[in-house]
Amino acid sequence: IPLLISRLLEELIFALISLILFIVTIISLKYSYSKLTNTSTLKEIRLKIKIKLFRPLSSSKDT
Repeated sequence: IPLLISRLLEELIFALISLILFIVTIISLKYSYSKLTNTSTLKEIRLKIKIKLFRPLSSSKDT
């Protein structure tokens, strides 16, 4: 019986370690991905703002 418990504990510890590693890798991947896309998203936001600012100007020019 104690051997079975120790084996279960070993498996539990292994599962926990693998889970922690998995979570850490996902977080690091997400962080690196957000870091990579951060510049492009900023550019997109700026473009959207410019479009929003220029649209009323162009419509007022047309009328």
